[in-house]
Amino acid sequence: MDASTTEEHSLTPDQRSALSVACRELIDGATFHLAVGSLNQTLRRRVLTAEVMCLAIIHLVVAQCRSLLHVIDELRLGTVVPGEEFEVTGAAFYKRMRVLKHELFLNVLREVTKTLDGRGGPVRENIRALAPFATRICALDDTTLDALTRRTEVLKSVAPSSTALLAGRLGCLIDLTTQRFVEVLYDSDPAANEKSHLVPLIENLPPGALLVMDLGYFAFPLFDVITKKEQFFISRMRKKTTYRVVRKGADTRLYRDSLIELGVHRADRAAHPVRLVELFIDGQWHQYITNVLQPERLRADAIWQLYKHRWTIEKAFAALKRALGAAWLHCCHQNGFLLQIWATLTVYQVLQALRLDAAASRKMDVEEISWVNLLRRVSMYASSPIAGTTLRSWLCDPRRELYLAKRGVRQHSRQGLDPPLIADIRAFATEWDTPPPRKPRQGKPEPRTKKSEVIIAHLLPTPVK
Repeated sequence: MDASTTEEHSLTPDQRSALSVACRELIDGATFHLAVGSLNQTLRRRVLTAEVMCLAIIHLVVAQCRSLLHVIDELRLGTVVPGEEFEVTGAAFYKRMRVLKHELFLNVLREVTKTLDGRGGPVRENIRALAPFATRICALDDTTLDALTRRTEVLKSVAPSSTALLAGRLGCLIDLTTQRFVEVLYDSDPAANEKSHLVPLIENLPPGALLVMDLGYFAFPLFDVITKKEQFFISRMRKKTTYRVVRKGADTRLYRDSLIELGVHRADRAAHPVRLVELFIDGQWHQYITNVLQPERLRADAIWQLYKHRWTIEKAFAALKRALGAAWLHCCHQNGFLLQIWATLTVYQVLQALRLDAAASRKMDVEEISWVNLLRRVSMYASSPIAGTTLRSWLCDPRRELYLAKRGVRQHSRQGLDPPLIADIRAFATEWDTPPPRKPRQGKPEPRTKKSEVIIAHLLPTPVK
């Protein structure tokens, strides 16, 4: 367990109670009732209502409770819903975790995301300026959910190293200008190929969106799909990929730019041409491809910077798993851990909006704000509330020194490109005619031999056709 996790679990009971109060301010009853209404389900009256269960699981995430028994104890003490004590048994709580549909929590995530998107707020303008033509700038990646605890008799017979213990995979699309999730996909197969997740994740993205992807999504058919949807992508070039140069542009000792057709063999080739950008950095060539074909629309240095910002999604995964506790799944069945996953994503969306607001008001970069420090300041606010002051306004008051900044941040060795390379890039400006698409030959994809359940969150609105 790392130091940041240890600090999170050292919160006192009063601090945990305060966090719950603050979280209820952020995710209020109106949002919950909108979620219930969109589910079209009648919920009968009971002690552990759907709203109480929602608050309990959100409390589990925000207050970093170590177990579900801890949450049950705090329900009994009136901590989860301040002033209301619930006489509830562990068996009753576990049963509700199994039978309460996870779609309810997914709808809460949708409503919170919709509210935050509609509110607007600050964005990372430095990233938007790199590709002003793009309607959205997103990073795409998958992460494997951690192993389930072997508490039940069924799981005790499974070897600790077996992939059968893994809870599945999340395919995620994150907006690089807000660092909030714009689409999420759950796949129950932890060994699923991430290439199969790309098309469902970008299904509702508008034309003009720009995707930044790693080599896990490198596939000619996927590049063609993105281009046909009038969207854009940036990817590293995979080694040993065959291609044919059809238009040659810049060719210096530090910078090369050309249009190419991917695949020279009859059995495997892409339909649409792409642009190959090569930069000589730190003694070696770095190759990138994009379907933004005109250099004056997306310069080579912007491609390098955007790909560097792809790590934003890795940092978001780290925040989900470490700062918000999604690395420890508390249920051994799918419905239970999906309740926790959707609740964790909901809390992340809200806290990330707060990080952006606090960074803008304090003239800081959002990357400078620590997740651990942010959670502690939320606790500080709720333990000593100020009449007429909301949590957001309290965090964004620059007169208050809240010590939100990270400590001991490791600086990357390279912050920018060398001046001679920048000069070569700026000196190159050309408009070349685009070669027409050719008939692709990509064979037939191998069918999946393992069946799995795939759930798409649909956080993006469905486009009108």
